[in-house]
Amino acid sequence: MEPSDIGVSPDQMDAEPLIDFQALQGSLDDLRAQYLAARPWPHLVLHDLFPSRTLASVKEECLDIPSREMSRQDGRAQVKEETTELPGPESRRMFELFEGPEFISFIEQITGVDQLISDPSHAYAGVHRSRPGAFTLIHRDFRRHPQTMLHHRVNVLLYLNQDWQESFGGHLELWPSDMSRRERLVVPSANTLVLWETHDQTLHGFPEPVACPPEDARIALASYYYTTAPRSEKVKRRGPVFARRPQDSWRTGRRPPAQVLRAIIDSDRAF
Repeated sequence: MEPSDIGVSPDQMDAEPLIDFQALQGSLDDLRAQYLAARPWPHLVLHDLFPSRTLASVKEECLDIPSREMSRQDGRAQVKEETTELPGPESRRMFELFEGPEFISFIEQITGVDQLISDPSHAYAGVHRSRPGAFTLIHRDFRRHPQTMLHHRVNVLLYLNQDWQESFGGHLELWPSDMSRRERLVVPSANTLVLWETHDQTLHGFPEPVACPPEDARIALASYYYTTAPRSEKVKRRGPVFARRPQDSWRTGRRPPAQVLRAIIDSDRAF
């Protein structure tokens, strides 16, 4: 079964359920097998799960957020805007689904990670907006929630970018822990959802800068999930948070000494 066969038809009314969970349950074994077989590490990419008109409305809400109301990262390792505040009713509706029991049960069954806890504070999650020139280097994710100290276990990204062309860049890249070669490239086109269990070996990012028209942006909704206990299989951190691809300059991802010191001071809480 193709992923496009298991979602809600794009021309359905917004009043209809955002996802047909019964259809998803019917294809669960198939999707779990796809997840486990994916390289360079288990992940799942799904297309056309949601009504396209709903996602178009969500993107408009996200594009309309004033930059002054977003947190901006502007450094050597990443340039992007993000906010934990949801900008409108359709965005809130999407996160109500992400944080609801049916969706959490679905990602538990796909990933095999039980007793997941959603994060209504959307720490490091929420709306990620990347204007032309923005990028995020290949990296490992944070380990602990900055306030609750719960263990960060699963990522869900939903892209909202209609008519996203190859030349617009900003593609999600998935790399193995040895950074030997890129194994997967995901175009951040609208109605593309990516989910995976995150740990120190799941290297990812969009290192090629966004090059869309100036009035547009690469927008993703990010929802992260946690557990009270750490991952049972202990995985040691190898290398820095940000990683260089074979084609990257040796300076890629290196931070000024003041930023390195700040990261060390903060590491007890964030990682």
